[in-house]
Amino acid sequence: MASAFVSSKTSCSKCCLFLRGLNINIRIKSRQFTHMTSRKTKKNCRPSSPKKKANVCKTKRVSKRRTRFICVTKNSVNYQTVIIVEGKKTYVGRYTLEVDAAITFDFYSLMLHNN
Repeated sequence: MASAFVSSKTSCSKCCLFLRGLNINIRIKSRQFTHMTSRKTKKNCRPSSPKKKANVCKTKRVSKRRTRFICVTKNSVNYQTVIIVEGKKTYVGRYTLEVDAAITFDFYSLMLHNN
Protein backbone atom coordinates (compact mmCIF):
# COMPACT_ATOMS: atom_id res chain seq x y z
CA MET A 1 0.00 0.00 0.00
CA ALA A 2 1.48 3.33 -1.02
CA SER A 3 1.26 6.47 1.04
CA ALA A 4 1.02 10.12 0.15
CA PHE A 5 1.90 13.12 2.26
CA VAL A 6 -0.61 15.95 2.13
CA SER A 7 0.17 19.21 3.87
CA SER A 8 -2.42 20.65 6.24
CA LYS A 9 -2.73 23.77 4.07
CA THR A 10 -4.00 21.91 1.01
CA SER A 11 -7.40 20.40 1.61
CA CYS A 12 -8.65 19.51 -1.82
CA SER A 13 -11.57 17.09 -1.49
CA LYS A 14 -11.23 15.90 -5.09
CA CYS A 15 -7.61 14.86 -4.54
CA CYS A 16 -8.44 13.11 -1.27
CA LEU A 17 -11.31 11.18 -2.83
CA PHE A 18 -9.11 10.19 -5.77
CA LEU A 19 -6.32 8.97 -3.46
CA ARG A 20 -8.76 7.03 -1.27
CA GLY A 21 -10.17 5.37 -4.37
CA LEU A 22 -6.68 4.14 -5.22
CA ASN A 23 -6.33 2.65 -1.71
CA ILE A 24 -3.54 5.05 -0.69
CA ASN A 25 -2.92 6.18 2.87
CA ILE A 26 -3.11 9.92 3.48
CA ARG A 27 -1.08 11.33 6.36
CA ILE A 28 -0.96 14.94 7.40
CA LYS A 29 2.61 16.32 7.53
CA SER A 30 2.17 17.78 10.99
CA ARG A 31 1.26 14.37 12.43
CA GLN A 32 3.45 12.02 10.44
CA PHE A 33 6.16 11.60 13.09
CA THR A 34 4.07 11.56 16.26
CA HIS A 35 3.66 7.78 16.51
CA MET A 36 6.99 6.78 14.99
CA THR A 37 9.95 6.11 17.26
CA SER A 38 13.60 6.55 16.48
CA ARG A 39 16.15 3.74 16.81
CA LYS A 40 18.20 5.90 19.17
CA THR A 41 15.47 6.73 21.67
CA LYS A 42 14.61 4.91 24.85
CA LYS A 43 11.11 4.37 26.14
CA ASN A 44 10.31 6.36 29.24
CA CYS A 45 8.84 3.62 31.43
CA ARG A 46 8.87 4.50 35.09
CA PRO A 47 7.34 2.12 37.61
CA SER A 48 4.49 3.33 39.76
CA SER A 49 5.79 1.31 42.72
CA PRO A 50 9.02 -0.53 43.58
CA LYS A 51 7.24 -3.92 43.28
CA LYS A 52 6.38 -3.25 39.64
CA LYS A 53 9.98 -2.45 38.77
CA ALA A 54 10.56 -5.94 37.34
CA ASN A 55 7.63 -5.58 34.93
CA VAL A 56 8.81 -2.28 33.46
CA CYS A 57 9.95 -2.41 29.85
CA LYS A 58 13.65 -1.93 29.43
CA THR A 59 14.36 -0.60 25.96
CA LYS A 60 18.03 -0.34 25.13
CA ARG A 61 19.73 1.57 22.35
CA VAL A 62 20.16 -0.34 19.12
CA SER A 63 23.75 -0.49 17.95
CA LYS A 64 24.61 1.20 14.66
CA ARG A 65 26.82 -1.79 13.81
CA ARG A 66 23.96 -4.27 13.96
CA THR A 67 22.62 -5.85 10.75
CA ARG A 68 19.70 -8.11 9.96
CA PHE A 69 21.91 -11.20 9.57
CA ILE A 70 23.50 -13.40 12.23
CA CYS A 71 27.24 -12.91 12.87
CA VAL A 72 27.44 -10.01 10.39
CA THR A 73 28.36 -6.59 11.76
CA LYS A 74 28.97 -3.25 10.11
CA ASN A 75 32.51 -2.00 10.46
CA SER A 76 32.87 1.54 9.03
CA VAL A 77 31.74 1.18 5.39
CA ASN A 78 32.13 -2.59 5.06
CA TYR A 79 30.42 -5.58 6.65
CA GLN A 80 32.47 -8.12 8.56
CA THR A 81 31.72 -11.78 9.19
CA VAL A 82 32.72 -13.63 12.34
CA ILE A 83 32.08 -17.32 13.06
CA ILE A 84 32.43 -19.16 16.37
CA VAL A 85 34.82 -22.13 16.21
CA GLU A 86 35.41 -24.19 19.39
CA GLY A 87 34.02 -21.41 21.57
CA LYS A 88 36.15 -18.62 20.08
CA LYS A 89 35.23 -15.97 17.54
CA THR A 90 37.13 -16.33 14.28
CA TYR A 91 37.31 -13.56 11.70
CA VAL A 92 36.13 -14.76 8.27
CA GLY A 93 36.29 -11.69 6.08
CA ARG A 94 35.20 -8.18 5.14
CA TYR A 95 32.67 -7.48 2.36
CA THR A 96 31.08 -4.43 0.79
CA LEU A 97 27.59 -5.95 0.67
CA GLU A 98 25.69 -7.21 3.69
CA VAL A 99 24.25 -10.15 1.73
CA ASP A 100 27.69 -11.33 0.60
CA ALA A 101 28.86 -11.45 4.20
CA ALA A 102 25.76 -13.45 5.21
CA ILE A 103 26.25 -15.96 2.37
CA THR A 104 29.88 -16.41 3.39
CA PHE A 105 28.85 -17.03 7.00
CA ASP A 106 26.30 -19.63 5.86
CA PHE A 107 28.93 -21.40 3.75
CA TYR A 108 31.51 -21.52 6.55
CA SER A 109 28.96 -22.58 9.17
CA LEU A 110 27.82 -25.49 6.98
CA MET A 111 31.41 -26.55 6.32
CA LEU A 112 32.54 -26.34 9.96
CA HIS A 113 29.45 -27.39 11.92
CA ASN A 114 27.87 -29.95 9.56
CA ASN A 115 28.19 -33.46 11.02
